[in-house]
Amino acid sequence: MAVATTLKQRTHLGNARMNVADIALAAEEYLTGGIVITAAKLGLVGIYSVMPVPAAGYIFEFDHDNLKLKAYTPLKAHAAHDHANSLSMVATNSRLSHSGADILGSGNTDAMATDEDASPTNGAVVHALASVGSDGAVTLDTFTNPDIGRNLCVVLKNNSGGELVMDDGEVEPTPITVSVEITGTWRGVVQTETIDLVFTVDNKTIANTKFRYQYGVKPFDTVTAATVTGFLAAHEGMQVSLGLGSKVGLPADLATPAEADVISINRSASWLDPDGIVDTTNMTVNLGTIADNADFTIVYQGSGFLTEVSITN
Repeated sequence: MAVATTLKQRTHLGNARMNVADIALAAEEYLTGGIVITAAKLGLVGIYSVMPVPAAGYIFEFDHDNLKLKAYTPLKAHAAHDHANSLSMVATNSRLSHSGADILGSGNTDAMATDEDASPTNGAVVHALASVGSDGAVTLDTFTNPDIGRNLCVVLKNNSGGELVMDDGEVEPTPITVSVEITGTWRGVVQTETIDLVFTVDNKTIANTKFRYQYGVKPFDTVTAATVTGFLAAHEGMQVSLGLGSKVGLPADLATPAEADVISINRSASWLDPDGIVDTTNMTVNLGTIADNADFTIVYQGSGFLTEVSITN
């Protein structure tokens, strides 16, 4: 008897299609090694990635090479015992997909060496420009969370009405460093990062109405606080904002972790080479410069999915 499937939703991701379907395994006897699921049964011409979810107490895995859906029970059956058992959980890797539609645009190139005429794309989305006061203090306290888990940028704008020199103003002036410590969450856990904007003798002078900016490397789902240090009273009129970067955080860690764990990256119908854009420490993929309403899909090998439990007596 053929496997019964019911299409629940059809979605486009760039030039690809993603369908959501219910599969009724009771429609035929389950065979060792899994049940064959054809592309047609999922309403597709071909299968690139299948991401089954647990149901009815079973954990599922899709064998992409043989197009078979496998079912596992969380505990391996064993006979009754009157003595202690020790459980050994075996984790394996799984092909995962992370995607988003109509996300906000962003860049990911720092601009600390020379003045820029404009703020980077969505450079004030997380926090609007806030001015440095006469005491050198600036307050960032009202935040808009990123649309997806991604890195952030710190943007400076000289709004003083004249040239600003980013040094300590001493007889032998030393360039300063402005630091912004950001606190938020990533995958439900507290995440912190300090983004430093380092000025040197060569880049310490900022013309009026010009911008400088620096991107961080850690992804954030939410932003709850940001503390700015390093400004002096002489920098009154400088403004600070927080914006978005293009380093998209992966919901699960890479399997190895290695760049080779990333199988494919599609950004608004264009395929990207993973070489040089995968951060195996912070688990991000840099989508580069993107415009508003961009779409993306990242397929990768993730770690930590339970497939079976072995029992030793």
